[in-house]
Amino acid sequence: MFDVVSVRRYHGGEHVKPPTMDDLPVPSGSWQARYDANQRRYNGILLFGIAFSVGSIIAVRYSSTLHCHDVTRHVKPPTMDDLLVPSGSWQARYDANQRRYNGILLFGVAFSVG
Repeated sequence: MFDVVSVRRYHGGEHVKPPTMDDLPVPSGSWQARYDANQRRYNGILLFGIAFSVGSIIAVRYSSTLHCHDVTRHVKPPTMDDLLVPSGSWQARYDANQRRYNGILLFGVAFSVG
């Protein structure tokens, strides 16, 4: 029924010649001229990349697409009266904060349980 038998040949046969050094390409022309041409091209690409990056940074900085949220523009700096705390008042402030945080915690637990 099947008369054809496939045979795998993992070698090139007798007609394939092994590669030698003579098969490699031979350089031609001045290497300095090619080097200079490549450097001109690479420097052009570098200058384009720098100009594009600087232009992009300037465009984004002065457009309204990116908000950096500078804190110094929005927060009033504290005065010396705000920084000076009378002696003994830290305990009252601590107790008030504890009551407030405990109330928030109880409020959250009440909603999570209920």
